[in-house]
This record gives sequence, C-alpha cells and structure tokens, in this order.
Amino acid sequence: MLVRTWKIVAANALVAVLGIGTAWCQAPKKEVKDRAEYDLFMSVTKETNDAKRLEYLNTWKEKYPDSAYKAERLQYYLSTYKGLNNGAKMLETAKEMTAMDPKSLMGLYWQTVLTVTLADTAPDALAAGEKAANSLIANMDANKPAGATEEAWQKEKKTLESVAHTTLGWAAMQRKNSDAAEKSFATSLEYNPNNAQVAYWMGATILAQRKGERQAEALFYFARAAAMTGPGALAGPVKQTADQYFTKLYTTYHGDASGIEDVKKYAAANPKPGPDFKLLSKLEIQNQKDQEFAKQNPQLALWMRVKTELAAANGEQYFAEHVKDTALPPLRGRLVSHKPAKFPKEIVVGIEKADVPEITLKLENPPKGAVKADPGTEIEFEGTPVAFTREPFNLTVEVEPAKLKGWPAPPPPAKKAVGAKKRVVKKK
Repeated sequence: MLVRTWKIVAANALVAVLGIGTAWCQAPKKEVKDRAEYDLFMSVTKETNDAKRLEYLNTWKEKYPDSAYKAERLQYYLSTYKGLNNGAKMLETAKEMTAMDPKSLMGLYWQTVLTVTLADTAPDALAAGEKAANSLIANMDANKPAGATEEAWQKEKKTLESVAHTTLGWAAMQRKNSDAAEKSFATSLEYNPNNAQVAYWMGATILAQRKGERQAEALFYFARAAAMTGPGALAGPVKQTADQYFTKLYTTYHGDASGIEDVKKYAAANPKPGPDFKLLSKLEIQNQKDQEFAKQNPQLALWMRVKTELAAANGEQYFAEHVKDTALPPLRGRLVSHKPAKFPKEIVVGIEKADVPEITLKLENPPKGAVKADPGTEIEFEGTPVAFTREPFNLTVEVEPAKLKGWPAPPPPAKKAVGAKKRVVKKK
C-alpha cells in the first residue's frame, strides 16, 4: 500500500528534475504558411493561461495539421498539459513526439517519467515504458543540446540515466522480477543516490526476495528513505508513513526499537550499507545471549538444551535415540521432594526452578549416612537416564550414591552433659 501511495509523489519530483525546453529541439529555419498561422503561433507563445493556450493550440492544429512547426507545437502541447496536470495527455503527446522522431529526447524522457507517474501496470504500458527508458539511454549522446557545455551535459546525463533506470526498475517490480528491479534501482542510485523514493523501492525489492541474510540490507534502504532530508527526500505525510513502516519492520526484525535512531542516522549519511553496517536480528541477539549464558552456566545451559528436545512433540523418540542409557554429565539442581523421609531412594529435583519437578533420581541404596533434607537443598549428581514421560514431564535417572553430592550428612550425636561431681563428706 505504501509503495502505491508514493508513485505520484515520486513522479512529481521527477517531473521537476529537468527543465527541458524548446532549446532541446534545434530545428532548421522554417516558414509559417501565412499570416493567420503566424498569429496563432504568437498567441500560443504569449498566452500564460494553460486552458486558453490549449484552445489556441487546438485551433492551430485543426487549421494547419501539416505545419512546419509541428515539433514545436507538440512541445507547447506537452508544456500546456503539464500545467493542466493532465498526465494522460502528456503521455499521448510524448508518444507523438517519438512517432515523429524516434530519438526525440523530450518525447523519450516524458514517456519514461510518465510510466511511473501514471502507474499503469498493464503489460503493454509497462513494455512501452521500458522501451522508452532503454531508448532514452541509447540515444542520449545523439541528442546533446547544441551549445551545452560538457560539464552541464554530463550533469544532465546523470539525471536522465537515473530517471531511465528508475522506470526500468519500477516496471520490473510490477512484474515481480525482483532481481532485475534491484539491479535497475541500484544503477539509478549510483547516478542519483539522494532519491528517497528509489531507496524505498530498493528496500522493498530486496525484502521481496525473502532472503533472510539480506533483511538487514533491506532495512537500511527503508531507513534511508525515512531519514533522508534535503533534495530528493520524502515530504510531509509520506515521510511520516515511511518512518512508521520502517519502525514496524525494524522492531519485528530486531525485537525492539533499541538502536533505531543510530540506524537512521547512519542510513541518512550513507548512500548504501558499508562493511561497518551491522544490524542484528532478534534471533542473533538471542544466540549471543544463549552463548554468554552457556559460558556462565554450562550445566544449566546443557540441561535446557536437552529439555527443549525432550519437551518437543517427538520428545519420546529423542529420548530413545539420544538420551536413554547415555551417561549425563554433572548436573546441579534443587530438591523438590524425596522418599522415604529418611534414607531416601527416590529424589525429585528441579533444575531450572527450585519448586518445579523435572528429574527423578533413583538410588538402589540411599547415600551413606543420609538423613532427611529440606526442599530447596542444592545437590549435584551424575547418572544414567532410564525412563521418560513428556506429560507430565519427568526424566528418571539412575544414580550411584557416590555420584550424589550435597546431600546433608546426619548431624553428629549430641554430647551428654557432664554433671558436677558429688561432694563426699567424710564422717568425723
């Protein structure tokens, strides 16, 4: 929806890029047929009201269809329709120009621009726009304005190249040919990096390719479209909508809005992402956290990985193939319960949470000298898993008493109080 909203806005910006006037069409000396044609010609050139000028143009065309000034008349038609904001008639006029002269730079330019402005996605309209854009590129130097300096011409050529490749990219995008669209948009941005609309389309094209490893790159171009200021930037509500859309994409990808202003600042200052551009996905961030957690809590991290597999839908199969009868490395947990109350042979522990049972330890013989322990007591154990149920979750592990550490030893026997010696009184 956002792309469709921007089509006219972007094209209006393109329309204003070049002031291509009659100087671009240097015709040999010509003659009007009579005084009446001359008067009509002068009326057209002097009239400032577009609607009134159109009347003069229509009269001129009706009375002098084969005028020696047909090419100039088409230019005035084009300018008049532009003033009347009639894009369809502008396109029709531009096509007449190229029908008269297939290399007409003005005709090719406006057909190229109006393909995007009018947003006609019919196959024949897209094909015509592509043909005009390719012809514009191919015939550029053949139509260099007489008297134009090389420096000025090279500057205009960059603008024309950018416009042409923008149209080629847009047409490819309508056909859902993302690879071709990206290539054309990239070329357009090489000629004119300060085009926020094309930057947006570049991001949309990369995103449409559904390549996870390129999502950060797509977000860069969305950020640039939203953050750019100055010539070529989006304006008003369109810019605000672009910013909102980028924010939504960013938070979905990154997990939250942290760092978003830094990304926009970077994108506004750089025409394309460099090797220093880094934008982590929420999955990458979680992986980093998991790695740090595993480094700090290796036993707990190990258990959490095993438990995740066991708790999955195919947990019983995973247990049978990868866990059963395979010695566990040392694990540490908290006592939930045990039985019997004294000299226990069955001990239930929680690993992640002290009060949530996860593993039942089976001991053939209770720990030597073991007595009752309080819930929450931390113990460490090694053993061999022998049974598993997913609902309720429980892993049964056989443990040798010597592999159980931290179980309270019985308190030492109480010492008997030593009474005072009885005084014996001798009889005299």
